[in-house]
Amino acid sequence: MNLKFLHKDNFHFSLFLKNTISTIYSHIDTAWNKSNIYKNSEKTNHETLDVYSHSLFPSYLEPTIKNNFVCRKIFQKPGFAIHLNDCDNVNDYIKTNCSTSLKKTLKRSIKRLEGCLDISYKMYFGDISSENYQYLMETLHTMLIKRFQQRNDNNDVLNDWGFYLNNSFNLINNKKASLFVIFNNKEPIEISLNYHFDSIIYSHISSYNLDYSKYGLGNVEIYKQLEWCINNNFKVFDMGYGDFDYKRRWSNLIYDFNHNIVYHPKNVLGPLLGIIFKSKYKLINYLISKKVNVYYNNVKHFIKGNPNKINYMPLEFKSQTIAHIIDSSPNGYEQLNIDDNNFFFLRKPLFDFLYTFQEHISMVTIYKTLEDKKSFLFIGKNNTNKITVN
Repeated sequence: MNLKFLHKDNFHFSLFLKNTISTIYSHIDTAWNKSNIYKNSEKTNHETLDVYSHSLFPSYLEPTIKNNFVCRKIFQKPGFAIHLNDCDNVNDYIKTNCSTSLKKTLKRSIKRLEGCLDISYKMYFGDISSENYQYLMETLHTMLIKRFQQRNDNNDVLNDWGFYLNNSFNLINNKKASLFVIFNNKEPIEISLNYHFDSIIYSHISSYNLDYSKYGLGNVEIYKQLEWCINNNFKVFDMGYGDFDYKRRWSNLIYDFNHNIVYHPKNVLGPLLGIIFKSKYKLINYLISKKVNVYYNNVKHFIKGNPNKINYMPLEFKSQTIAHIIDSSPNGYEQLNIDDNNFFFLRKPLFDFLYTFQEHISMVTIYKTLEDKKSFLFIGKNNTNKITVN
């Protein structure tokens, strides 16, 4: 039913992905220092019958309403963010806000990542070519598909991928979005698609190459992006909703996503909608607490299947540390090139070997057995591993 006086919007989505804000708001300020990030001085007609239903309005923003309308805020779900207002550098934030466990994990991840591979970091913000954009977005899409296939799960981002692909290129070049990439040599191994508004960056979509799963790329990505945010005067790194452990480990700002019902005091529909939505979210949050949503999504996934499925079945290996071989041509083995497509299945065990023994990839030689074709050697500077395909 299309009610012309009812104006519905996902505020968070419109703010970051479309850079649009309803004209019912005259100002929007930050909650932490009352700094203005939006001002609308245009005269707009808002009728007494008009009702504005705006879901997902973050509580770290404070709205001022036009035309003597009132705003009822209804709790919808928690959101997670990193507030950088008082940080001079990223290590200050880590020292003050992160657990000892995260500090140790992060330090080890960065040391192993940069010590074992040829790593570089790049933020595409304000300048990206069409060719590079298409390549990185295609790579991110593949990463997401493999990641959710690994989890035996579906994802709304994948279902709406055409929207993100068609709309983000211009936003990046206009500094309203960005792509953060971790490269191993020239290969993107972690990619994050972000959206920007004023001093806020919304980290919306990110994924990594599963071959590098030991390296904790998710934590490294957040660390490096926070470093960029501080250097470029961004104050909030918003991770949105979804109550995941990594968000709680990093966040110093757990805020409310509210559903705003904005209406004229004489309009009886506004309070009625408020009651309806309050009951709705109370029920939804109760069902989530009982994990009913997990069962529902599993059943839906089983019935509908996964339309984005690709052939991704990593092989299983048995790894065995053996006496270190210094001979550059061990008997019974033939040297391989890891970049040969026929041996791409060796990439994950190779990167695991590098991580475990802290060997650099430039110092490792790979061999296959001449007899059974199922055994391989990784010979590094100080360590040798034998890999057997199960």
